[in-house]
Amino acid sequence: MTTESQGAVKSARIPPSVMAAVGALVLLMALDTIRLWPEAASWPVLLPLTVRGLVVIGLLRRSRVAWGLVRIWGLALAIINPFLHAREILPDGELSIEAAAFELVGSGLLVAAWWFVGRESSVAFFGLICPGCGRKATRPFEVPNRGGACRMCNHPL
Repeated sequence: MTTESQGAVKSARIPPSVMAAVGALVLLMALDTIRLWPEAASWPVLLPLTVRGLVVIGLLRRSRVAWGLVRIWGLALAIINPFLHAREILPDGELSIEAAAFELVGSGLLVAAWWFVGRESSVAFFGLICPGCGRKATRPFEVPNRGGACRMCNHPL
């Protein structure tokens, strides 16, 4: 086996940064289930939980789409979520400490997942580092084996 082909072999171990991101998303799912328990059987609650569950499975299966969703939507939702749930945080003009705490912790978990997935070991785990020049080649939504190439050295990914 040549050194070039050895570099193409991916490690089967999931890096700690990916496991930490998975843990943050699982905690977020548990937090949402606890917060919304009486309505937990309704589809507006089950849909986001199902999507997060699929993203967690995708992260564990090395899906670049799941990586991209955490990187893009994780940070966006962390910023937007408190504004989306402002009625729960400020019912009748008074601050609900419980709802505000749930939103703050939830946003913190999303930011943590976003940060963990952006770590070097996580990016390498998802195959987003060019083997030719070592540059981050982050194009997560590109279909694998369809001619993707590094932006700097044009090495096929």
